[in-house]
Amino acid sequence: MKLNPFAKKQKNANPSRYDELCAEFNEVDAQLKEAEQLLTQAQTDYSESARAYHELERRSNSTTWSAQEQSLFAESNRALAHLRDRESALNTLSLKHRDLRWRVEAPSSLKADKAELQRLTERRAALQADVAKARARTDQLQRRADSLHAEIEAERAAATQALIDSDSEDHVISLPSRQAEFEVVVAAQNQVQERIAAIEAELQQLPDLLRKAEHAICCSQAFVAETELEAELPGFIGIIARYTVAQRRARYGGSEDTHEIKIPHEAREAARARLDAEMRA
Repeated sequence: MKLNPFAKKQKNANPSRYDELCAEFNEVDAQLKEAEQLLTQAQTDYSESARAYHELERRSNSTTWSAQEQSLFAESNRALAHLRDRESALNTLSLKHRDLRWRVEAPSSLKADKAELQRLTERRAALQADVAKARARTDQLQRRADSLHAEIEAERAAATQALIDSDSEDHVISLPSRQAEFEVVVAAQNQVQERIAAIEAELQQLPDLLRKAEHAICCSQAFVAETELEAELPGFIGIIARYTVAQRRARYGGSEDTHEIKIPHEAREAARARLDAEMRA
């Protein structure tokens, strides 16, 4: 049974960072639906107020605004301003919703992306084996066709010479005995070559598909790593804060709210190796 990461769960006394993200996503998802409804209502309100104003303006024969026209115009402007506010709010929520969805979907996406990469890798290996086998077969067929062609040409030459040397008007012409076999071999060779062309065409598409699958895995790994970092950060953020504040108080450092950490080359290479191994696992 496939689990839904967005489904509401029983309250966890010790939620993980991923649990917190799922809960936040559910909350933003509800806010987004409400914002969509509010935007729809704002669009309706503006359309009605603008229509009411323009209808009154169209019926009016006066060159000056009446109090009612001024009121409807002001109401139309207020409705438009409210509509723009609703659009801005929805856009902000949509971006937050998208970012959270990427985060909460990352574990399942990573699993699916790895399966797709494995499928494509196995497909490439199978096609490469098929094309190697087909090329070997077409080489065999070519040798057989060459041998048959030589026999046929020899028989044809002999039959031609016999006809020339014969004094009979009804000389029986001996046709090449293996002509039909030669034609079958050539037909088979053509079909194998067509198969090779089809395999090579598919193989040419695979590198781009493999790059896309690897990039998708890298994106999912980045989101998962971000969640892992946020889960571990509370454990040592106090130490970093103590360091930055102490540096600031001693006038050794600049800012208290940021601290840049240099990551050793060995640690980066170890992380890269783990990510590469995870990609193919």
